Amino acid sequence: YLCVLLSTCLLPSSSEDITSFTSNYLTAQTFRASHYFVCYTSQVSAIIGGFSSINSEKFQVVNPLQVEIPRSMAKVAVSWNLPMHYWLKTYVYKKTLPFGIYGAAFFTYSASSILHGLNFQLPAVLVSIFFFGSVETKLREELSVFLDSCVRVSNCRLCSHSNEVFVIPVRLFFITVNIAQLTYLGVMFDFNPLQAEGYSWWNTVSRWHALGWYGHMGAFLGIFVTSALRLVNKQLNLSKEVRS
Repeated sequence: YLCVLLSTCLLPSSSEDITSFTSNYLTAQTFRASHYFVCYTSQVSAIIGGFSSINSEKFQVVNPLQVEIPRSMAKVAVSWNLPMHYWLKTYVYKKTLPFGIYGAAFFTYSASSILHGLNFQLPAVLVSIFFFGSVETKLREELSVFLDSCVRVSNCRLCSHSNEVFVIPVRLFFITVNIAQLTYLGVMFDFNPLQAEGYSWWNTVSRWHALGWYGHMGAFLGIFVTSALRLVNKQLNLSKEVRS
């Protein structure tokens, strides 16, 4: 009830100015709250029908905490719809792994786009999530090597990093960046009557243009920083080999 109250009553009335970050965040939050309501409704219906677990794990459709406090874009993609993630991982991602990890991820997001509907708006957002998530993963891998800290997207299974000073600041930085990215992506989904039919491609482009394409520009900056860190890490490794 809290989710449907937020999505239909409280947040829409306070998000009329689309020029400010706060208003854009509220617009995105409205969409996310409505999604949580639908997910919780389907979860309750499934439990009432006797479906309570997946592979001995408690049945859950969405994890709002992982979306609202996004440690990574990859985690957001997983937590947004857990049963759909499980299905896509089993029947698309694993089947296309011969094309490589990122190739399989691309096929997975493409399949998700088709299942969501072939209007420009949804595929553009989903492909952008794939793009942002891939850049973040690569960046944090190089950053983990450079700082010798456990700051990758996924926690280290056998962590050998010795410097833990940067862990919390780096994770907080990426949480902040991902909140901004989710705002950038979520501003597409408002309560305009045309939303039900799907906006034209120009509406999506014009909205991102009005925001200065900051989400995509940030991702391209991430690619540049990743490349620079990769070169620095290679030089540091060569220096260590020469000394040894």
